[in-house]
Amino acid sequence: MTPTLISELPSPNSVPFGIFVDGKYLWNIDPGIDLLYKLDKRTGTIISSFALPSYAPYGICCDGKHIFYSDTDTDLIYKLDKKTGTLLSSFSTPAGLTYALSFDGKYILALDLSTALIYIMHPGTGVIISSFAIPSASCIAMTTDGKHIWLSDYIASLLYKLHKRTGAVLSSYSTSGFVSYALAYDGKYLWSTNYVTDKIYKIAA
Repeated sequence: MTPTLISELPSPNSVPFGIFVDGKYLWNIDPGIDLLYKLDKRTGTIISSFALPSYAPYGICCDGKHIFYSDTDTDLIYKLDKKTGTLLSSFSTPAGLTYALSFDGKYILALDLSTALIYIMHPGTGVIISSFAIPSASCIAMTTDGKHIWLSDYIASLLYKLHKRTGAVLSSYSTSGFVSYALAYDGKYLWSTNYVTDKIYKIAA
C-alpha cells in the first residue's frame, strides 16, 4: 500500500521535530526554542507547553506515564513526568547523534546517525539490549507500530518498513509528497513532521 497524505496541520513553531501521539493529542518537540508542545490532534491548536532542561532536543517517545527525549548536545536521554515536565532522571545515549526515539511497549528504540544503527534499550536504565543497522545513513525519522519499525529517509524520500527485531527491510515506499524528519504512530495512522514546510502530516500507510 502506497502511503497517502490524509491531512496536514501547521506546526506550533519554526522547527517541528520529534513527535508522538497520545489519544487525542500530538506532542511535538521543537529544538529551535527547546519546548515541548501538547497539541490538539484535529486542529494543531496548542493546549500547553513546557521548557526542556537541555539545549538540543530531537527524538521523543512516551511509555504512557513518562516522556523520554534525546539531546544531541549533552548526549543524554532525559526521562520526564508526562503531566508536569519535571525531570526525573537521565542516561547516556548509545552514541553521538541520537535523532529519533520510539517505545515499542517494552523497550526504547534509539536511532543514531553517527553509527547508522538502531539500538534497543531498557527504558529504566538505558542498558543496550541489542542493535542493528539501518538501510541508509540518511534515515532520520523512526517509529514503531508494535509489530514493525518505520523509518524515513529524508534524502531519498523513502519510507521503510522493517522487521522489529532484526531490521530486515520488508518494504519501502516513496514519500516525495511529505518528506519526514520525525515519525509517530497513533494505532492507525502515521504522523510526520517537516521543518522545511513547517507542517505536521497525517499519513495512511
